[in-house]
Amino acid sequence: MLFLIGGVSKIPLAGLISEIWGFILTLLIALLLIILFPELVLFVPQAPGY
Repeated sequence: MLFLIGGVSKIPLAGLISEIWGFILTLLIALLLIILFPELVLFVPQAPGY
C-alpha cells in the first residue's frame, strides 16, 4: 500500500515511512490497551445484555 501511495503522490518511500510512525505508534498503543484491558472492548456488547 505504501508503494502505491508513494507512486501516485510522487513522494519518496522514505518520506512516507517517516510520516507514518505516529499512526503506527497510536495503533500499537490501542492494541496494547485492548490486550491488557479487554473490559474496554467488552463493555459495549455487555451493556445491552449479550
